[in-house]
Amino acid sequence: MATGTTADGWDKNAEYYEATIGVNLTEPLARDLVSWASSVNPLETKGSKAFDNGCGTGLVARTLAKLYPDLPIVAADVSSGMIRQARKVVEKEGMKNVTLQVEDATNLQGLADESFTHTFCLAMIGSAPDPQKVASEMYRVTRSGGVLGIGSWVGHCWPEAVQRAVRRALDKPDYTAPRMVDPSTGSAEALRKLLQDAGWEVLDVKEQKAYFNWPNKQAAMDFFFDKEHVNPIAELMSKELDDEQMRKFRPEFEKAFDEVWPDATKMYETAPLAVARKK
Repeated sequence: MATGTTADGWDKNAEYYEATIGVNLTEPLARDLVSWASSVNPLETKGSKAFDNGCGTGLVARTLAKLYPDLPIVAADVSSGMIRQARKVVEKEGMKNVTLQVEDATNLQGLADESFTHTFCLAMIGSAPDPQKVASEMYRVTRSGGVLGIGSWVGHCWPEAVQRAVRRALDKPDYTAPRMVDPSTGSAEALRKLLQDAGWEVLDVKEQKAYFNWPNKQAAMDFFFDKEHVNPIAELMSKELDDEQMRKFRPEFEKAFDEVWPDATKMYETAPLAVARKK
C-alpha cells in the first residue's frame, strides 16, 4: 500500500494486485524475508508461532505455510477484500495452519500481548496512517526474544515520471508528485530509527531491488491507466488531475516513463528491509 491509499481502494483490487504486483514484485521479497528472519531464530523451533501483519493477499503467510506446514500462522490486514483473496488462495492450497482476520495494524485489538515468536510486515508499514504505532503494536504482540522481519518501499519507481509529465503537460514547473510511502520508512536507516524508537533491537538493515518483471512497456502502461482495475497507487499519483488534465497528461507520462525507465522490463522499486529482535 502507498501513503494516502485506503483499505477500500485495495478491497476492490485485491485479485488484480495478486496477479500483477504480488507474484512479481512482492513474493520474491517474502521468500527472502522469511529466510532472513529464520536464520536469526529458526522457524522450525518447537513452540514457534508467526504473524503476517498487513498481509495483503497473504504472500508472506503462504510462503511460511509452504515451508513450515506445522507452524501456526496468523495473517491480518485492514482490507477485507485482501483477506477474502488471501482466504481463497489459502483454502485452494489446503493451508490448514493459516488463520486470516481483519485487523487495523495501528491497533491490533484481536491479538494478545506476546503472542508470536516471529512477526512479519512486508510492503505495508509505509502506507499506514501512523507507522510508529504499527511498529509499537508489533512489538507488543511479539514475545520477548522474538524476531521481526519487515520491509517497506523507497517509493521512487513512479513519482519521477509523474512529476515530469505534470510539469510539462499542465505547465506546472513547481509541481511535486505525491509521496508513495511515509518518509519514516523510506530508507533502510529511516526504518532502523523507526524500529529502535518502538523498542526493537535492530540486528541488520539493507536495501534490495524488487523488479516488476513487465514483459514490455505496454504492460506498465496498462497497469497505470487501467480503468477497470484502478489501482490505488496510480490513483494516488494522479489524484489531482481531472479528465481533461489526464488527457494531456497521458502522452507526456509515456514520454517521461521512457526517460526514467528506458527498458521497462528492468523497472524496479527499492525495498528497505530489516530484521530486529524484541528485547
